[in-house]
Amino acid sequence: MKTLGSGTAVLAAMPSADARQERIKVGVITNAEGAHVDLYFSALAETQEVESVVLADPSGKVVSDARKRLGNKLTATYDSFAAMLDRETPVLALVSLEARLAPPAVEAALNAGCHVVAGKPARAGNGFRRLPFGRDGTAPRLAVTGGRAFNTLRP
Repeated sequence: MKTLGSGTAVLAAMPSADARQERIKVGVITNAEGAHVDLYFSALAETQEVESVVLADPSGKVVSDARKRLGNKLTATYDSFAAMLDRETPVLALVSLEARLAPPAVEAALNAGCHVVAGKPARAGNGFRRLPFGRDGTAPRLAVTGGRAFNTLRP
């Protein structure tokens, strides 16, 4: 697990970058109001296990910073999470959206088979109550970060 700063951004990563380990594609779903996005981009850039990053940013205002921080790891950008998840297959999705926008993005990523890390504001909305938290035992996991906490929600 990679922790940045005072623990406000957390990225789950494999313990070491062994040549036999799978490198993954990560999807970032955010917009101009996304929290801690710079920390997520820095962690993704430094994490050897992350092969590539795809970005969904309807505002278009995060793309420039993503290109600067991620360099060649940023392989595609989209103007909606639906378009990104339709064309890409990220193993992990990082969702950094305000509370009213996060639940549909989290649900779409889970339904696409992604493990999901969402920032604390995402859990403030009532939309989280209806999300499928691995009810069948095979679904992806959802983790919600906040402050120094890293809480994994399980069925």
